[in-house]
Amino acid sequence: MQKHTLRAVLFGVLLGFGACTEAVSPRARSLAVVNDSDFQQVAAGQRAFSFDLYRAVAGRAEQGFVVSPYSIDVALSMAYAGAKSGTASALEAALKSGLVGERHHRATNQLDREVTSRTAGPSPASELPFRLDTANSLFVQRGLPLHQPFLDTLAVEYGAGVRLEDFAANAETARQNVNRWVASKTAGQIDELLAPGTVNASTPLVLVNAITFASAWATPFSRDATWPQPFVDLQGVEHHVPTMGVTASFATAQLDGAEVIRLPYVAEGLGMLVMMPRAGDFERFERTLDERRLETIEGALTSERITLSVPKFALRSPLRLREPLTQVGLGALFAGSDFSGIGPNFESIAVGDVIHEAVIEFDERGTEASAATAVVFDGGVAAPLPARVVKVNRPFIFALTDFNTGAVLFVGRVMTPTSSVER
Repeated sequence: MQKHTLRAVLFGVLLGFGACTEAVSPRARSLAVVNDSDFQQVAAGQRAFSFDLYRAVAGRAEQGFVVSPYSIDVALSMAYAGAKSGTASALEAALKSGLVGERHHRATNQLDREVTSRTAGPSPASELPFRLDTANSLFVQRGLPLHQPFLDTLAVEYGAGVRLEDFAANAETARQNVNRWVASKTAGQIDELLAPGTVNASTPLVLVNAITFASAWATPFSRDATWPQPFVDLQGVEHHVPTMGVTASFATAQLDGAEVIRLPYVAEGLGMLVMMPRAGDFERFERTLDERRLETIEGALTSERITLSVPKFALRSPLRLREPLTQVGLGALFAGSDFSGIGPNFESIAVGDVIHEAVIEFDERGTEASAATAVVFDGGVAAPLPARVVKVNRPFIFALTDFNTGAVLFVGRVMTPTSSVER
């Protein structure tokens, strides 16, 4: 995995007919500010969706995984711009903002602009400079009629330009063009999201969202303080894994037997929350973790000087999300769908599957990751106080969040740490 960036990419692929250089909607992205109530609602909805999705994926995963709910939320919101009737209602319920139509899109736009407004000074680890960007694009079959309001919404609220391809005449070239765009937005992290055969002559359009994050820790870990330490998995088996160590002040809490530590990045507001349930309680803790529980956890955090040991880890998770999304109320995407807001003949287009892949590396430098999803349509000065010792040596859940907005960028779990991922 290429170093220096934590990256996430989400793809919505709408297949039905058969993309890339011309913009269809001339309108620029809106910088309008919504009222505080709408902003808070869309942010709360994103958190709620994040943990609905987490629990649905966790119920089907045997080991550790990582997923980017933020990117999935944005891509589904773009699809929502073209959804009608029961399909629109299902998306409204699953996305949980409580906002309908333009209000949801405008608030999502502001949330995205707020999240990507984070800045950071010089990094303590200059090898991993801070970056947090998002990008959206629409790849469409040349000559395919699409409704102007749909194109305008994607341009105004998501900054999504339109690129023309010819899936009908050469689907393989179109597939490679989409993959090249993906690779360019992820510095090669994801170079073949769309596998051969994923698109064909009947592909009408591809919705693409990308989020890119990279950051060093605000409190650096020294490589000299990393050494193998024991980590006990859920079966009681002990593994010796590369474990980082540092003594410093962190926001911590001990709730219901769980050890919680928030590791801040160099950009204010961004951090990685590590939640290690007590031995024997992982399944119950995971099952009850939702946005309200996270709010309670974050509210209990207080600064404490600790001697922390936490394992390095790396995860790559290819996921098929049809069943998890059905579980969170999006079965309407996969049967009897109505996307007539996109264009003519989209009334009966249904999603075949949602394919997601995410990668994350967590080490001394900081954090970096990538994710991709395809929604495939058919058709201190004083003497320090003694430091409490905190050893993250059991399975744990992690959430990379923007503390200011509450947005959950990545979430996952580590069952047995590994420090590298295979490409």
